[in-house]
Amino acid sequence: MEETFWDRTNRLIKKHGLTQDTLSTKCEFNDLRRVQNLSGTGRMPKVYEAVKIAQLLGVSVEYLVTGIPPKVISPEDFELAQKINNLQPHNKQEIMNYFNILSLLDEKEREKLSDLKENYSIPVPTPKKKDRIIRLKRGLE
Repeated sequence: MEETFWDRTNRLIKKHGLTQDTLSTKCEFNDLRRVQNLSGTGRMPKVYEAVKIAQLLGVSVEYLVTGIPPKVISPEDFELAQKINNLQPHNKQEIMNYFNILSLLDEKEREKLSDLKENYSIPVPTPKKKDRIIRLKRGLE
């Protein structure tokens, strides 16, 4: 049988040494038996209630609902994502073009590109350059 929202929540309540009633109190629910009532009937909490429960138990709402832990990314990847997010749309497309080109290159070709980047300023390839690189790689030029 698949684990439910309340199975996961109750397991975490025990892990944190709490009770359902103390969780209700800490969540500042008007009904101090709110968690117990919902858990007993198997009903899902309201969104704001699920957010409070997840925060107090130190997990994401997604985890409580699905059982799938959130994907954790490194601080460097997060910083890169923020920088990309702040770009203008046409610049984002240029970055995607560059990523697509890199994905087509093998490890040795990527190393050569890295060596070049250290010595020269390399502009982000345009789609035309990308097509030419693909043709060159396939031996069509």
